[in-house]
Amino acid sequence: MMKKIKILLFPFFLFLVICVYLGIYCTRSHVRNVELDYGKPQLYTFEEVKAAGNVLIEDFKTNDIFRGYKLKRLHYEEEDSRDTSRDHRKEMIVIRSYYKAGVFPSDVTDDNPFENKDQYWILGRESSDDPWVIEDYY
Repeated sequence: MMKKIKILLFPFFLFLVICVYLGIYCTRSHVRNVELDYGKPQLYTFEEVKAAGNVLIEDFKTNDIFRGYKLKRLHYEEEDSRDTSRDHRKEMIVIRSYYKAGVFPSDVTDDNPFENKDQYWILGRESSDDPWVIEDYY
C-alpha cells in the first residue's frame, strides 16, 4: 500500500516542481545572450555605445515593466543619435531594443507583433565624463 502511494505521489510532486519553476521563470526579465548590434559608430566610440547598452541591460533586469520579457537584441541608431544630440544640445544616444513576451525563447521577427516588441531608448549625459542616464523611451 505504501509503495502505491509513493508511485502516485511522484508525478504530483514532479508536476508541482515544474509549475513552481515556470512560475519563477515567467515573472522575471531575461537578459542572457543579448545580441549587441552597434555597427561602426562614428559619433561616439564603441566603448561609449557599449556603456549605454549596458545601462539598458541593467534597467531591463531591474524594471518591473519588463517582468516576463526576454531581451533579444540592442541596435545602435547612429542617425537618430546625431539628430537627437543636435536638438537637445547635449550628448544623446538612441538605441533600439527588441524583446519578446512569453516563456519560450525564439528569434525576434516581425511576423507576430503581439509577441515581439521593439522600443527606442534615448540616453543622455552632460559631458563625456558623466555616465549615461535613460532620458526617455518610446
